[in-house]
Amino acid sequence: MSAQTYRQRLYRVPAEHGEALAAWLWGEGALGLQELAEVEGEARIEAYFDPDTEPDEPPPGLGARLVDTDERPVVDWLETYRRLARPLEIGRRFVIDPREIDPQGAGAGATGDEPPTAPDRIRLRIPARSAFGTGSHESTRLVLELLEDLPLTGRRVLDVGTGSGILAFAALALGARSAAAFDIDLESVLLAGQNGRLNDPPGERSWPPAFFAGGIEVLRPGASFDVALVNILPERMLPFIHRLPPLLEEGATVLFSGILDEVAPPVLERLGELGFAAVASRHAGEWVGYRCRYSAPGAP
Repeated sequence: MSAQTYRQRLYRVPAEHGEALAAWLWGEGALGLQELAEVEGEARIEAYFDPDTEPDEPPPGLGARLVDTDERPVVDWLETYRRLARPLEIGRRFVIDPREIDPQGAGAGATGDEPPTAPDRIRLRIPARSAFGTGSHESTRLVLELLEDLPLTGRRVLDVGTGSGILAFAALALGARSAAAFDIDLESVLLAGQNGRLNDPPGERSWPPAFFAGGIEVLRPGASFDVALVNILPERMLPFIHRLPPLLEEGATVLFSGILDEVAPPVLERLGELGFAAVASRHAGEWVGYRCRYSAPGAP
């Protein structure tokens, strides 16, 4: 990672223009956004940029104003791992590269003995930083393998607990029309934004995913998705998963992972009560991932 700090900018804007300001900030190159509690009818949005990025003034019609700026340090704990790591092939379609990128565009740990990669594989560069989701864990691999079997062209994807952003990137690479992703860990969201820059495909209008910091409540009422990706441990996922169905289309596909075999039965029972019916599964070690179809309870 080249930057040693993030540039943090805090804006206040009339609540009705909060979404428009967020969209404008993404267009200005924000790496991540965090929506804070409203104050006196105004939304407060923290935006994080590379230190050498200087956004313009917000459009006058939004009524937004910059109220504070600060710097946030970047701490790199995984430099040695990135230097020694090698690309990892996953499923039929993906190769995940956890190395940092050098100025010539290759992994910084490259030594000339790079493993062969089939030309039709999709390479995702996910440098191992501090966010979960470099593809090395079984639960992440399970979702990537389940994604390969989905018809994604034109579909709207929600990535719940995005970590590094890897699953949102994979969905778009497989043809999804759009992807929104959120995580309660602000650092993860910032790193996912940087990973989006590393994987930006030429001419792809739906890139990057829209990343947000916070819980599921950061999604506006009326948001609608026909695919959701949930790679979260059950003890963290079950307390809020009842809030996911209002965001889903009838018949939506939901991939659940991060579930140990030994706790799968009660987890599936609870998901079934909410309308998630398992139609396929994959196992890796002691982990299991499920492809579920969502139907509102009581729907024909």
